[in-house]
Amino acid sequence: MEYDLETLTDWLEQFNESTATREERFNKMQELCTLFGHPEKSIPCFHVIGSKGKGTITCSIAQILKNQGYSVGVYTSPHVSYFTERIRSADGPFPKEVYDQAEQEIKRIISGVNPDDAITWKVLVNIFAMLCFKIAKVDFAVYEAGIGGRFDSTNVVLPKAVAVGPIELEHTKTLGNTLTKIAEEKSGAFKEGIPVISSIQDKGAKEVFEKESSEKHTKIEYVSGGDYLETDIKIATECVKKVFPDCVVDIESIKKTIHLPGRYEIIKELSDYPNIPFILLDVAHTPTSTRAVLERMIRDNIKGNLIFGCAKDKNSGKIAELIKEAGIFKKYYLTRPGDYKESNLAQIIDSFEKAKIFSYVADEEYKRIIRQALQEANASRTPLIVLGSFYMVGEVKKVISSNS
Repeated sequence: MEYDLETLTDWLEQFNESTATREERFNKMQELCTLFGHPEKSIPCFHVIGSKGKGTITCSIAQILKNQGYSVGVYTSPHVSYFTERIRSADGPFPKEVYDQAEQEIKRIISGVNPDDAITWKVLVNIFAMLCFKIAKVDFAVYEAGIGGRFDSTNVVLPKAVAVGPIELEHTKTLGNTLTKIAEEKSGAFKEGIPVISSIQDKGAKEVFEKESSEKHTKIEYVSGGDYLETDIKIATECVKKVFPDCVVDIESIKKTIHLPGRYEIIKELSDYPNIPFILLDVAHTPTSTRAVLERMIRDNIKGNLIFGCAKDKNSGKIAELIKEAGIFKKYYLTRPGDYKESNLAQIIDSFEKAKIFSYVADEEYKRIIRQALQEANASRTPLIVLGSFYMVGEVKKVISSNS
């Protein structure tokens, strides 16, 4: 059963704005961990960093540990529909009393702390996750890092192993405008003597990783598979094997059992749109992740109409080119991915037209165009695919649920 934590999320809203630097926020995270009795040290854990694949790797580690008979706390971000998607067990949400107890504890402690601009929403959510895992008494925890590594709030943990997904150009204003600079930030999560398991990296990123691992006196291993999903599961497997060397993992079984909201998620049997065969939702928002999803769709012989919306800082030009090359979409619906992230619809339209895609409908009002896409897919009995953003996927799911 999924449920929202409204009193917690309402309370967290007051910590949304901050002018503190990333380093100041990380230092504050360390201070709060001390104040809360070091919940980050209470549970053995794994740390997952990188640009893509983090959610899949995180959930794969959790599933493998679960199959070994252990209880596992899982921290991922962002959530698509429910806040509890961020902080849960390998089986789903914790019992509500776990969240309630953690909420009472975090509010009690923070109420006695002087207001500080470095006490941010993300810092507190990380503390909250650690409290939940401690209260639930899980055997292991798996933490997905946010955009960074060195100054990420999750970087206070001392993991059994560090997992690294592919490094891409992302969040360039924060992390740097080259793969080398981004890799330098991400590799700040490497710890002294702690093994690192990584996907195959670009030459520049690999050189950075080799240097950092040498300085941290640890070994970095590189893993690849037949596709991105298999690679992610292999990375997860090798991480777990650092703790349980003899564990046996059935990759195909893990593929079938990990379910992440908005990651190749297929929804069927929509009561208000009974003629839509299915809706496929994927949060792919970079060229690499979009290419991977499109290749999987081609293998699965999936065709249909597309809803697309992405944030302003994404490479919509290259993504549009990949969508055109795939040749699997009949009609296109372009819009903004909600109100949370800054988007530029004119830029998206320009990207699609430059890619020679003209059979589109575009509208700034995302709810209106989502409903139009649903109605037209229902009328033509056509599958509907949603790509471009966590927030785009989330807005579509909101419309679907409000109609059900």
